[in-house]
Amino acid sequence: MSTVSLTCALGLLAVNLAFWAGRAGHEGPWAEAVYWAGQLLIVTPIAARLVSRRPPSSTESVGLVGLLVLAEYAVKFCYSPLMWTFPDELEHWRSTEDILRTGRLFTVNYALPISPGYPGLENVTAALSSITGLSVFVSGTVVVGVAHLLLVALLYAVFHRLSRSTRVAGIGALVYAMSPHFGSFDSMFIYQALALPFLALATYAVLVLTEPRESSETQHKTGWWVTLVLSVLTATVAHHVTSYVLAALLALFTVVTAVRSRWATIHVPALACGLTVAAAVAWIHFAAPTTLDYLAPTVEGLTGHFALTGVSAGSSLPGGPLANQMLILIFIGALAVLLAYGASLLWRRGRPDTGATTFLVASLSFYPVLVLRLISDDGAERAGRAFTFVFIPVAWVVAVGVVHLIRKPSPGAGARRARDVMAVGLAATMFAGSIASAWPPYWERLPGAYQVGGFERSVSPQGIAAADWARSALGPGNRFGVDFSNGALLGAYGRQDPVRDASTLYYSPVFGPDQRAYAASASVRYLFVDRRLAQSLPVSGSYFAVDPDAGQRTKPIPLSSLDKYARLAGVDRPFDSGDIVVYDLNELLNAQ
Repeated sequence: MSTVSLTCALGLLAVNLAFWAGRAGHEGPWAEAVYWAGQLLIVTPIAARLVSRRPPSSTESVGLVGLLVLAEYAVKFCYSPLMWTFPDELEHWRSTEDILRTGRLFTVNYALPISPGYPGLENVTAALSSITGLSVFVSGTVVVGVAHLLLVALLYAVFHRLSRSTRVAGIGALVYAMSPHFGSFDSMFIYQALALPFLALATYAVLVLTEPRESSETQHKTGWWVTLVLSVLTATVAHHVTSYVLAALLALFTVVTAVRSRWATIHVPALACGLTVAAAVAWIHFAAPTTLDYLAPTVEGLTGHFALTGVSAGSSLPGGPLANQMLILIFIGALAVLLAYGASLLWRRGRPDTGATTFLVASLSFYPVLVLRLISDDGAERAGRAFTFVFIPVAWVVAVGVVHLIRKPSPGAGARRARDVMAVGLAATMFAGSIASAWPPYWERLPGAYQVGGFERSVSPQGIAAADWARSALGPGNRFGVDFSNGALLGAYGRQDPVRDASTLYYSPVFGPDQRAYAASASVRYLFVDRRLAQSLPVSGSYFAVDPDAGQRTKPIPLSSLDKYARLAGVDRPFDSGDIVVYDLNELLNAQ
């Protein structure tokens, strides 16, 4: 264990060396190589020990899993160790700051209006910040880190409960760490991060309460019922989709229990499912009435993709460098094969218990999500978010299949060693593939200089300064036309109301009747113009959150199109830093 820990530390050091190179302007093939070498140093020794023919003890297995979680969380932290830079994190930071400033929940957040309706993460972070005096950034980093570690620990317990095998639990946790969003979205300061461990805890409580055999845990049913109820309520308050996924999993558990005629325990998943649905409906009605409107576009998009009507079904095959594409395809292909093998193995064993059957059926949702990944023009993002939940049953089923393969006898010592090397190599390659398909994308994998139309690397001191000026000089809640990257800063730091589909005000070479009509209909008072947009095409393919030219432009926005407002009568320029200009359109729009 000490050797593995030392190797992981060296891997983390290598990753940080690559990050330093990116910040210093030395990003390139060698920096990328150092980054990948560091990641492999982190995961390879852990994978080697977990899949070795000599199984680790329960203590060592838990330690290995915890080491992997902490190391990958440290990688995420070291990418931006002084502040949050991903848009979603900035938006939740805004909600937390508002709680501390006003002492109230459910304040207005123009950057992410749904965030105040699910204040679980923000409330816990605000409480820790108030008690300790730590900044919101430090407090949130601690809260999310604990939640992330707790999630994997609870999943380990769930997998062990289903299989009664330390080896299956350890490998299952390793496979779950291959979920594309494990090291990014699931460990970010985003409301889902706090809800996920309570989904796992509720699942574990149901498994205990439906246990047919008497055990020390089942003797304390009242305590487990309390745990289940509190877990459901916490998940509901923390994140909408997590509570819906929990309800779906409990509904499936109820159906499987009924099909298996386990009438003595069917009340457990049925009552838990009913409580989850009731809590979700009540929370929407009384606390977060905008939830359905917020989720409607996503639901309509998914329906359209699978119905093949109303929505474009563009390809979302892996992009970027060839090595990146190959890693992703190997990862997806190997996972699909291992899942099929594990599922067939469980099926051939005949009549597994209710929990195992539930997870087996749930794991098959991987395949339609994979189809969504391939046919949807934004399938990588949607599938990645879905995989956070789908990988819970998938990881367990795959682990069952992998353990069966490990235990198969080999014809000789040489063949056994070769198989062990292949197993470790496949695990490391799959983990690399999960990173290649995850966030940040290949063009932002290393921190570095400002990029047009990016995410973390589009957060700049100029943008923050302009957003701070808007808050102090203009007051909150003004309607701003703004590009995508600066929109998060303007909403979070500036407490303004970003207009996310104002592309016509930037793309058009003139301010004509169409632009005037749009600005009036969208109530745009100010324009936030970042003149650096003219430097290059956006690395993400889009200049704006809603961009009709996404992925279609062959040249950057002409600087003359961005500067046209400086030549218009009736346009005031209250802020100008050189790179960023704020225009006041009030007099222009009110002129007859």
